[in-house]
Amino acid sequence: MLPPLSMGNVRPIAYGGFAIATAIVAAGHTIPTHTRFVPYSILGHFLGPGSIDVPFVCQVSSIRDTRTFVTRSVIVKQRVRGKHGEAQLRNVLSITLDMIASPRSEPAYMEEAKKHHVDVSCVGSLLRYDPAPSWKIDEPNEHSETPDTYFSRRLQEGTLEKQSMAIYNKIIGLWHQIFDTVPVPSSMMLQNLLGMVKIPTSQDHLTITDRRSFDWMRIHDALPCATGTEPAHGTSETKDMLPISPVMAHAATMAFALDGALAFAPLSLGKKSMLDASAASTLDFATRFHSDVLDMNQYLLREIRPIQAGWQRTYSEARLFDTNGHLVATCTQQGVLRPVQEGAMATPADPPHYAPTPKL
Repeated sequence: MLPPLSMGNVRPIAYGGFAIATAIVAAGHTIPTHTRFVPYSILGHFLGPGSIDVPFVCQVSSIRDTRTFVTRSVIVKQRVRGKHGEAQLRNVLSITLDMIASPRSEPAYMEEAKKHHVDVSCVGSLLRYDPAPSWKIDEPNEHSETPDTYFSRRLQEGTLEKQSMAIYNKIIGLWHQIFDTVPVPSSMMLQNLLGMVKIPTSQDHLTITDRRSFDWMRIHDALPCATGTEPAHGTSETKDMLPISPVMAHAATMAFALDGALAFAPLSLGKKSMLDASAASTLDFATRFHSDVLDMNQYLLREIRPIQAGWQRTYSEARLFDTNGHLVATCTQQGVLRPVQEGAMATPADPPHYAPTPKL
């Protein structure tokens, strides 16, 4: 088993999404196979930074096993040396994973429903509705630029510098190896390159809680069909991972993706960068799946929005939508955010504008 990799941090520590995905995969090996269980909730707390030098070790506990629900508690650990050189296991992450029986997402049921033009998400449900993304975003096939052509154009225009791009690639380069992405030009985090480029953006006139980041993503190396039965063995060329169900493979990949950028998104949306922070990392998170069919082989639109900041903490949300506009998953995170300069004082943002109260 290989150690996790670093991403999304200027320090040489493991990307938190690796720990989350590892925990989900570990839990997946303990899920009963006689019923199709799908995840609907992951609640987690980061207990310490992950090392990029040693693999993760997972301790899985069964909390609930019924005909309808399965709950697993997972503690992700790493081997370290104590003060006297003795081997120890240090806690990195704890999660609670909840799953629900979903016979209507069985491949045979899905195929039959498709023949009769039945929306399986409505079957047996009392209500069915979705929110819309905050803004109208063009679909992936309507965007003409790839990340390479987008950044090349901006380098030629002089709105980006090679030094900033080098730092960006060091921090986030792994992301573009794992996922196919489509740039959304209106995204503030793209315009100011995670806050590292001090230029005007199209969102500067908005209050920070109204600013948004968007991007389209899908897994680069395709996973087995989300509604199929073929197990996943990892996405590397060697396919050397123990087999897990496609449900857990797509869930782990989606949770991995949802963790990305949330801890430092408030910096970029506040026109600052990770270089302005002495600490910018996740404390706890809640990932919720709003579909029983999770498909990372298809393009999904991620929207990131900041909600609150103060007391050296931030609270932010990421939402994933499919190309039909359905909300697939959400992730809210509380993070620690401290300035490099000790004793620095944040400037309070302008108060929000209230919408008028509806009247009869």
